[in-house]
Amino acid sequence: MTHTETTPEKTEAPAQDRLAKLRGFWRGSLIESVAALHYRDPAAYDEWLESRDIVVITAALSRLSDRQLDRIGLNRETLVLDVEKMMEISARNSSIVSEALEIVEKSNNARDQREMAHQVAAE
Repeated sequence: MTHTETTPEKTEAPAQDRLAKLRGFWRGSLIESVAALHYRDPAAYDEWLESRDIVVITAALSRLSDRQLDRIGLNRETLVLDVEKMMEISARNSSIVSEALEIVEKSNNARDQREMAHQVAAE
């Protein structure tokens, strides 16, 4: 048995699933594809965008030399894992920022309501 005879059973299914997802978004023309994306499951589209972004970022970083990667604290052997980790950190930071903004908005709304109540009482 050769390597090509044993691996298709294990690796073709996930690759085919990803290709099926991508083909599900393409409708033949750009306008039809955008319309299909708009009315499809937003979570699936977001997942597709995230995986595409990871591939693009990894490809861009892989063009750098080992010295350049070392300067920014990355390693060619763990580049994919490092990019995924950066994406996770970015998602966690954005959720923290959105929670902080919600807290600030609530406190601003409460302060505005108090000020309006004081203005009404002063009249």
